[in-house]
Amino acid sequence: MRRSAGAGEDSLTLPSARKPGSGVLGSLAARISLLVFATTLISALAVAWTTASALRAFLRSKVEQKIPVAAAEVRDRLELWYAQRTLDVQVFARSATVVDGLTLLARARGGRADREALAEVEQYLRYVLAELRHYTAIFVLDAAGDRVLGVGRVPALERGTGDG
Repeated sequence: MRRSAGAGEDSLTLPSARKPGSGVLGSLAARISLLVFATTLISALAVAWTTASALRAFLRSKVEQKIPVAAAEVRDRLELWYAQRTLDVQVFARSATVVDGLTLLARARGGRADREALAEVEQYLRYVLAELRHYTAIFVLDAAGDRVLGVGRVPALERGTGDG
């Protein structure tokens, strides 16, 4: 604090007690600078918001374009995988070793030829299972859906699971 020597008064004045117009925004240059700064800040924020909105819309449209393409690729891969598995089953079902062995098995029913046919088909299926590692089991079902034989980790099947 300082003392003010005035017209015979001995008063104390605070440093903040200044004349009007002598504050931070007291000068014209300070007011213009603040106005320019505020205008620049508002303009920058408006440009940033507009840019962010445009970028968000652009990215959303790109994602919306890519989702159907990605889904179509997945569908194509699944269809190819399913077609390959169907072909595998058809090859196994039409294999001469399997067909002849199961024919002998069906005719013999309990004799020595029955065990030999069963062993031959099982050996063939073990060989196929060893070559095709993406299968965990290969098994043969009869017309009623009962398991005739299988190799690998054959799952427990419920009756009627193949009826769709």
